[in-house]
Amino acid sequence: MKKKSFYDWKKMSQQELNYNNAFMISIFEDQILLSDWFSDFHSLVSPLNIRPKLELHLEGQLNGLNSVFLFGMIQDKQHQSSLEDLTYELIHASRDMSMIIKERAIYLCHAWKEKILSFKE
Repeated sequence: MKKKSFYDWKKMSQQELNYNNAFMISIFEDQILLSDWFSDFHSLVSPLNIRPKLELHLEGQLNGLNSVFLFGMIQDKQHQSSLEDLTYELIHASRDMSMIIKERAIYLCHAWKEKILSFKE
């Protein structure tokens, strides 16, 4: 099977779609868990933290989205930046929704597909 870029969602077989969805959802679940943990940690230590940038530096280093970019052959830096912004926006917005982590990851996966397809228009 020749690997297709995520820009080619519409050209993928059902097997390729299923595999790519499973990959993305797995990474997004980890990203959501990390983001939630860092948000909770920051809220906990914020009043006592004399160096507030310390934990944010680590958060920026733990970016599973880089794996998705590599796997999906998304090399355009503007597209990556746009997808990162979308990811963090939806992760934070979905924290207050009554969805489990997997549902939030699926929600994010659908949003990514729409965004990626919009890059080709």
